[in-house]
Amino acid sequence: MKRRRDAQRFRTYRAEHEWQNALKAHGLCSQFESLGDMQSYTYGVHRWVRTHKASIRGMMNTVVPEDAPEIRAAPRGNTSTAYMNLWHIDMASRETQRSYHWTECMLLHELAHMYAKGERHGPVWAVIYLQLVRQWMGKEAGAILVEKWKKYKVKYSMPRPSRRKKLSPAERAAFTERMQKARKRIPRAKNLKALGESLNQILTLSR
Repeated sequence: MKRRRDAQRFRTYRAEHEWQNALKAHGLCSQFESLGDMQSYTYGVHRWVRTHKASIRGMMNTVVPEDAPEIRAAPRGNTSTAYMNLWHIDMASRETQRSYHWTECMLLHELAHMYAKGERHGPVWAVIYLQLVRQWMGKEAGAILVEKWKKYKVKYSMPRPSRRKKLSPAERAAFTERMQKARKRIPRAKNLKALGESLNQILTLSR
């Protein structure tokens, strides 16, 4: 099965980079001192998610395991990755140049991947991530994140269900038959104005 393209990845990363710089300027982005600190923080987040799952957009039908994801040191040391199937997160080494991986922002980023059923950087992941940020980092941090996402056109809204009624094969056949009968009763239009009047008549007769 072909994997979906991560269309929002680079826009998300650029927005987050500016977001984190803005948070540091406002003193809103805390850093962790150890993997143990990150694990303790994850326990708190996980308890909140399990308690409020029904009210978290994007997670209403998600099965959340009882145990919190395990936080581990990344084998290669220079990148952080969430593994939903294995239920653990590999965090980049703090000794690398990417020390921003040990921030509250990035841990919530990876946790959102876990709770979004492994979705990469799509709208469902973004919705869950934003709710985690607002709950654990505050509304001001969430407002700055939304500002950066809007700047880089990152989609962070749940897809709306289609309101169009799906026709059964029998209903579709009956509708097609009504349209064909209605067309036969209307003379062919000779200009655009007549065409518009003809279409209105067809729709009226097919009801």
